[in-house]
Amino acid sequence: MQLDDLVTMKTGVNQLRLKDSSVDLYGYQDLVADLGRSVAQSETAEAAASEKSYQVVVGDIVFSTLQNTASIVTAETAGKVLTQNFVRWRIKHHQIDPRYLCYCVNQTDAVKRQLARFLEGSHVANKLSLKTLRTLEIPVPPREEQDLWGRLYFNLQRQATLQERLVALQTQLLRGLE
Repeated sequence: MQLDDLVTMKTGVNQLRLKDSSVDLYGYQDLVADLGRSVAQSETAEAAASEKSYQVVVGDIVFSTLQNTASIVTAETAGKVLTQNFVRWRIKHHQIDPRYLCYCVNQTDAVKRQLARFLEGSHVANKLSLKTLRTLEIPVPPREEQDLWGRLYFNLQRQATLQERLVALQTQLLRGLE
């Protein structure tokens, strides 16, 4: 199924057009941090959230057009403003699990091959357009299978993040003992 059938998409704002320079911007580090945080199954984008706003809400899926990586916005990054290097996705129907969609885009060979093919021959910065993203084919297995893959993927991401923090804290502790 094409991605456009599953989600609504909105590109972030050009930073030069922001009138308020003190606005908190969503960056790639936020996306990576969101990938490593726990995401509850019930976290879907708030229905009252404006489609016109560039601010992200808990449950939005954010896709980096430069890194070709997707994650689900958590409470820690909600309220930040997307820049033009990101696209916000909101699930249209309950046909697809947001965690599974992130797993699919970030990990499956079928989707990675499509993304690589879209970028072939691109001489401008390797950045996917909204038009190209809309045509991305996403495999849609039964919902139970999606839930399983999505939970597994985010649990592994969370485990990797916790392992990195543990190593950093151990290193800090050892330096303090010197």
